[in-house]
Amino acid sequence: GRLNKLKQDTERVYFDREIIKKAAEKADGTVKAVEYPVSFSGNIYHKQESVVWDHCRTIDKKEHVIRLLMIIPWMVMGGADQFNLDLASGLDRTKYEVSIITTIPGSNDWQHRFAEITDEIFHLPEFLEPTHYLEFVTYYIQTRQIDILFVSNSSVGYYMLPVLRKTFVNLRIIDYVHMEEWYWKCGGHARTSGMMGSLLNKTYVCNSATRKVMIDCFQRKQEEVQTLYIGVDEEKFCSEKIASGFLYGTLEIAKERPIVLFPCRIHPQKRPFMVLDIAARIQPVHAEAVFVVVGDGPQLEELKSEIRNRKLEQSVMCMGRCDDMAACYKDAFVTLICSVKEGLALTAYESCSMGVPVISSAVGGQGDLIDDHVGKLIEMRQKEDSSLDNREFEEEEILEYVQAICELLESKERYQNCSINCRKRVLESFSIKKMIENMQNELDQLMCMDILKENQKKAQELQHFGQMAEEIYTLATALEVRENVYNIL
Repeated sequence: GRLNKLKQDTERVYFDREIIKKAAEKADGTVKAVEYPVSFSGNIYHKQESVVWDHCRTIDKKEHVIRLLMIIPWMVMGGADQFNLDLASGLDRTKYEVSIITTIPGSNDWQHRFAEITDEIFHLPEFLEPTHYLEFVTYYIQTRQIDILFVSNSSVGYYMLPVLRKTFVNLRIIDYVHMEEWYWKCGGHARTSGMMGSLLNKTYVCNSATRKVMIDCFQRKQEEVQTLYIGVDEEKFCSEKIASGFLYGTLEIAKERPIVLFPCRIHPQKRPFMVLDIAARIQPVHAEAVFVVVGDGPQLEELKSEIRNRKLEQSVMCMGRCDDMAACYKDAFVTLICSVKEGLALTAYESCSMGVPVISSAVGGQGDLIDDHVGKLIEMRQKEDSSLDNREFEEEEILEYVQAICELLESKERYQNCSINCRKRVLESFSIKKMIENMQNELDQLMCMDILKENQKKAQELQHFGQMAEEIYTLATALEVRENVYNIL
């Protein structure tokens, strides 16, 4: 993260280049320099060897300590990343030692948060080419005596599994799936999890709808897939502990204006341009309402431009990225979620925890949390075969959002009941404390299960096919590289 920030400092970059230039004059040219993560110097079809690190020293661990390795894409702001952080920080540190490997280049803005939990953090793109990731991971699992491997949202991590299952028969392998994404690789990470299901000891999903997809569409056995809700920090997101006025003061909004909060990454999946259609229809009925967009992303500047083009500056305001979401919810009257796809949105959890009703598209597992008692679910009418960045929205769908917002604006009694129910529902079933308790129980049971025979059988079956497991990883990595996932070609 710090390296990425330095690269964005133009003066520092110029200064560094001058130093490098002077040093280069003295170099003899026999050593080839490689800059990570933007350089790729090796053979994309590098042959993976069956690495056995016989002569490497293992790192001793205390008796009864369980070592958990997380393979995740990066450490940036987002719902999935917040879950990773909550899980790593919430586990009993006297019993669990957590280490983390990331597989996709990124700013890793949350590196410092994870560093408070563990010193064992390795960003593979910062010192290796993708073709060598697998060799490092096998080395790490063996030398650190890893007990449980946890994979989530990392494609390259999933494609390591055949080799890791073949190599480490005592290793428990689990994954966490946030949602299926039919518009990306015919199911996204849910599809990959389904394809690798026979190598996994257990799969966890964040909502009941995704569990159903894993079973019905990807043929996973019911007993192998379990819903484990992400949860929210009910102490941090507690209205009584947060001062009001942050959004009103920052954006200079009159305090009598109710705020419709739209918190998300400004990306086609979230349908930010639908918010403009909703706001335009709310304006003639409730001109006092103001929509506040909180978040950044690839479509933020285009959204701002469209707001100006449609002369909605007084009705829709963009806050940009904000690290204090609790303060945003404190000023919000209602939270709006228009996504074409979600698992179970972290913003829905946070909003409910703050006692702020949620109006959401009825996608993924949103119905596990959102209903008429805490807000409203709106049928998502965008066709699956349409472009993800479709900006022509069904009029009926837009009007249902408008009606749901108006109902809360016009009925004080309904609003108060929804607000009370929001907080109550989180405390009963969706707190972060409950999530950690459930996950730790799962991990404890996993370590107690006699899975050695099952793992040995799978390992023997994979060994029967020679180097096929290694070749699967090679081909998958080559595809990722050619798709510019790593921005190195």
